Amino acid sequence: MKKINLRFFLALWLGKLSIFALRLLKKHASHFPGELALKLCPDFLQRIPRPKTVVCVTGTNGKTTTSNLLGDILRANGHKITHNAYGSNTPTGISAVLLENADLLGRPRNEIALLETDERASIHVMPYLKPDILLVNNMLRDTFKRNAHPGFIAWIVGKATPPETTVIYNGDDPECRSIGEGTNHRLSFSLRIPDTGNYRPGTFEERPTCPHCGHELQYTLRRYSHIGLHHCPACGWEPAAPDYALTELDREARTFTVTHGEKEITCHLINDSLANIYNFTAAVAVLDAMGLSEAEIQKGFREARIVASRVKEYDVAGRHIAMLLTKGQSPVACNNMFSYVAKQEVPGKLVVLMLEDQHDVQNDVENTCWFYDCDYELFSDPSIEHLIIAGQRSQDQLLRLMIAGVPEEKITVLDTIDAVFDAEVLYRAKNIYFLYDVFTDGVAEKLRRRVAEKMQEGGAN
Repeated sequence: MKKINLRFFLALWLGKLSIFALRLLKKHASHFPGELALKLCPDFLQRIPRPKTVVCVTGTNGKTTTSNLLGDILRANGHKITHNAYGSNTPTGISAVLLENADLLGRPRNEIALLETDERASIHVMPYLKPDILLVNNMLRDTFKRNAHPGFIAWIVGKATPPETTVIYNGDDPECRSIGEGTNHRLSFSLRIPDTGNYRPGTFEERPTCPHCGHELQYTLRRYSHIGLHHCPACGWEPAAPDYALTELDREARTFTVTHGEKEITCHLINDSLANIYNFTAAVAVLDAMGLSEAEIQKGFREARIVASRVKEYDVAGRHIAMLLTKGQSPVACNNMFSYVAKQEVPGKLVVLMLEDQHDVQNDVENTCWFYDCDYELFSDPSIEHLIIAGQRSQDQLLRLMIAGVPEEKITVLDTIDAVFDAEVLYRAKNIYFLYDVFTDGVAEKLRRRVAEKMQEGGAN
């Protein structure tokens, strides 16, 4: 057990008391107790006794989906885990979940801690918790103001990773290759199946370089963004064969197979999106590295469900409403959703863009450069009959759409999100796609219910 002192105990007890008080008030306690503990004891994470096994999940996209999937599978096999499934992935949220699952002496009640960890926050978490396993899903271009270049973020994660940690990383992402290289035991995962047809040249492309000679890498197969099978044409370097390879994908039978040495693990395919196929492969690698048997992994995938937080679809009175959680200021995440909408072969598509960061709106400091890394050109598809753009940055998005070649007469511009409620064109559409940020999920759900009610009443003719 780590050495503890009075300051630590004060933080522990007051933090636990705040959790109790928030529950009495019927408030969600995912952040504040950890913030309180860190204010009272800045080295709280260094002092609190760690669970026997700690697994951290990080990366630009897929952290929540993969960590929740891992949690479901571990629980399905009888493991009691400490998990920030609904909390923050920063030091305050991680401190809060460790607080909640500790006794009055700070000792962990569960032997396994599964912690989704923000990439930038990893430097404030992993050196103290010393994870047994670190999963790195990918390193993609993300919010400019906070994350800069993915290579820089990979450097931060690598710097934060203790040498005793086993690093499981995406071998198809050249930006992940440096994490733990030369210092840690490392395992890679990769898709070794034919082209899934998801890649299309985008508005921006990362240009990863060879780690040995600095020449630009070339791809024999590009999955999306800079993810794919790559090599250096100048010096001949190419990544080593993956430790875990997805070798079979059967969408009709709803199965996928991951090969690890002589072992083949075939599991139920919960969802067949490319991003989730990577997430599933990563999850199998982590579970196998944790020592779960093939039967236990298969059982977990049979019983697990992907939380329907990113894509929710509803049929109402012969019409279709799709709710697409789109990570604003993250070009790759936005492009995946833009592409999803453009590919839907249905008539009368109407798209509502509500990509507004409430924190930036309050402070009026949002950097709009990220609009120009997003493929707004996808909205020029003839199947999209109309677009509504709403929020404080709607004029900026209008300019971006016009640059992309979308006719101005197809666009309705609204200065506030709430104004969408009164947009008559919304209630006449046959297929509606709400693209909303995490900060506008509440109003998006209210909009969905209102549109559904009007459709059921016959008021959307």
